[in-house]
Amino acid sequence: MSNKLSTQELIESLKYWTEYTPTHYAASMLKYGKMNEIKSALQQHIDLLTTLTPVNPIIQDEIKSEITMIQQQLDN
Repeated sequence: MSNKLSTQELIESLKYWTEYTPTHYAASMLKYGKMNEIKSALQQHIDLLTTLTPVNPIIQDEIKSEITMIQQQLDN
């Protein structure tokens, strides 16, 4: 996505496009293009989070939780 969205905003966008019902072929192509774009951005978030190595265990747990949440959305 061209602008940087938060993980939560990306997940909300993914939910919107997943539930979107296209009425024309072009709208169908837009739906799948947007979904792929959002999934790619979410995967980039996961990649970034996995490269972080915080010293604080609480932050590590938060990062693991964030990664798990993103992966669950990608699997749906």
